[in-house]
Amino acid sequence: MPRKGAVDAPRFSGSPDNLLRYLEDVREYCMQASCFKDHGWAQWAIWYLGTDKFKQWRRCPAVQHSKHDLYDLIDEQKTVKINSYETLLDYWLHFTKVAAHLQATSQLLSIEKDDLFLEGFD
Repeated sequence: MPRKGAVDAPRFSGSPDNLLRYLEDVREYCMQASCFKDHGWAQWAIWYLGTDKFKQWRRCPAVQHSKHDLYDLIDEQKTVKINSYETLLDYWLHFTKVAAHLQATSQLLSIEKDDLFLEGFD
């Protein structure tokens, strides 16, 4: 894995449009370094991201979500069998993105968020 800040290290611009590419880059490096299992690639994604970029992305108003979006995501997840960490992480990333916006706009309480996340496994 390249060191943080290296020329070839994965970089996240802070824009939601760049997030998927960033995660794909981290995933590819982790697959090459055999650190994909046991949450390895998620930990690397957070490490390369850094706190400032994470906070910047969470504040980005580019996409507005409603509780309807969250309920739709949960209903869709109920039809998907989680048979790998990658599938679980995909659900978690989508859920967290929508829930973070709803919490930031006082449309969702923390306890509600936890309960709703688990509903996706019913």
